[in-house]
Amino acid sequence: MKTFIESVAEAYLNNEQADALERYCFVFPNKRACTMFHHHTGELMRRRGMGGVQPASMAIHDFVNAQMPTIEVDRLEAIFLLYQSYRRTVTESGGGDVDFNDVDMALVDPSELFPNVTALREIKASYLTEAQMDAIVRAWGARAATDAFGADGEISRSLERFWMHISRPLTAKRGNNHSLGVKFVRLWQVLEGVYRDFHKRLADKGLHYMGAAYRQLAETLSDRRPESFPYRRYVFVGFSLLTPAEKRIFHSLRKMRAPDGTPMADFYWDNASPAFRHPGLSGAKLINSMVSEFPSIYQCVEPIATFPEIHIAGVSSRVGQARIAGETAATIYRRTVDEHPDASADDINSMMLHNAVVLPDEELMAATLHSMPPEIGVVNITMGYKLRLTEVASLVSAVVKMQIRGRIAAKDGRKWFLAEDVLQVLGHPLIQERALGEALLATRMVRYSRRVVVDTAMFSSENLSTISPVFSYVQTHGLDAEPVLNYLTLLLDWLVPGRESKGECRESKGDGQEMNGDEPVYDIDGTAVLPDGASSVVSNSVERTIVARYRHAVSHLRKLCRKYLTDKDINITDTTVFRLIQQMVEGETVNFKGRPLKGFQIMGVLETRSIDFENMVL
Repeated sequence: MKTFIESVAEAYLNNEQADALERYCFVFPNKRACTMFHHHTGELMRRRGMGGVQPASMAIHDFVNAQMPTIEVDRLEAIFLLYQSYRRTVTESGGGDVDFNDVDMALVDPSELFPNVTALREIKASYLTEAQMDAIVRAWGARAATDAFGADGEISRSLERFWMHISRPLTAKRGNNHSLGVKFVRLWQVLEGVYRDFHKRLADKGLHYMGAAYRQLAETLSDRRPESFPYRRYVFVGFSLLTPAEKRIFHSLRKMRAPDGTPMADFYWDNASPAFRHPGLSGAKLINSMVSEFPSIYQCVEPIATFPEIHIAGVSSRVGQARIAGETAATIYRRTVDEHPDASADDINSMMLHNAVVLPDEELMAATLHSMPPEIGVVNITMGYKLRLTEVASLVSAVVKMQIRGRIAAKDGRKWFLAEDVLQVLGHPLIQERALGEALLATRMVRYSRRVVVDTAMFSSENLSTISPVFSYVQTHGLDAEPVLNYLTLLLDWLVPGRESKGECRESKGDGQEMNGDEPVYDIDGTAVLPDGASSVVSNSVERTIVARYRHAVSHLRKLCRKYLTDKDINITDTTVFRLIQQMVEGETVNFKGRPLKGFQIMGVLETRSIDFENMVL
């Protein structure tokens, strides 16, 4: 049976001229679906002996960015600009964490979202429509809806008591102006100003964040002329529940006509499963409503008659689940080999393309990889490897904790760290791999001293010279971030000895390209090795890539500090710099250079959208 993406590709090859396909662009929820689309399209064109160029494709994220006159802001720079907006707004008004992406994707009016919560009439009534109340009843039951909103839809006494608890400190004649309730309300009062000032600062610099891009495109797309688009038609494939911004974008494109009178947009929904014909599934109803609202030009999605065969294994341990996943993958591989005895190893790897292990949690990836037997051969990882799961990240986290809790004695100016933090760093595998003897010696010295704090002068002795750079106390001068950044650079150089700092690192492309000219990212199948003569404590490809990513983070933060840290803008402490580096890097992923169209696939849940599999291990 044809896959969903293959059906869409075949429909266009059957009904459109080859020269017309060159002027079409297929838009998917993710880049992985784009890869599969070109794979199927190429196969179909080769079988038919068709010439010409394949149609273009892009993920929805790239489609929105391509329509914008501005560029997407870097996450760290957005933090600096957002804090500037917050400082300015708080100063002018005298007066948590809100995701402005969600505000814009939902097309919410910020003046209505951020009201003064002391006016209880603004929040006391329920703004839920009758349809929304019905949805809550279906999902949570009538009792839960009544408990929250009352029988008539009004907000219940329990929620009213919450808001009264929040607002009472503001109306009292005497009270604690630093209470949590007061801080909550005052933050909420300034958020609209922060939101608008943040947008203005981004616009002045020619930048945007993705939520703002979606909102701007949704609000302005209907005014654009079809001739302004680089493609004659956009084909949206495999989307599910749409945000209000996405829905308005789809509506605007659906109404447009290309210069030759043909539709500017086409839509295809993956609703072939029999689950979409089940009357009791609310999610299926929503997708089917999208099918009616945004119909397809060609009816090509063939319904699936039966549900797939499902086997459930009850394993409570996460490691046990990973082991079972590896064993199941091995069983699927052996069955494929037995069914095709004359196939080469390369052909078998190609057949494994439509088999996947899907991991809802990226922390399971390492255990799953280790549980897969070597006989499986090529494994393609599309979900990336979280930096916070690496040994480099755990070392940096331990060092950051040690530095943040370190102190300088007021009496004699001696610098010290807490003994428990020092022992944690000394016991780290990367420290012991780099200098095991000195790490053990320092550990004995700390334990035998029986002191709560450790004087950093201890590491200046010749016996501990190798590890002394790690335990250098960072002393900032005023609010200068340079000492912290220099220390982090020194730490990264220490992890990769024999290599001088390159200064400003180039950003990782995340696709297996070189990160720094002489630091390659290795294939996931392990075929690449370290350069000849390379000596590094970080001896495997993943950890070396992590070090390069940290280098880039330090370099980028240094540029932003020089750009924004002035007396009239932002002052930053050493603790803030440490935490910024830790948070900005640990949220990133390392993407492997693999073989995307061969081998068993290891994917995240969202990466499976629009893609069909013969076997899936979840």
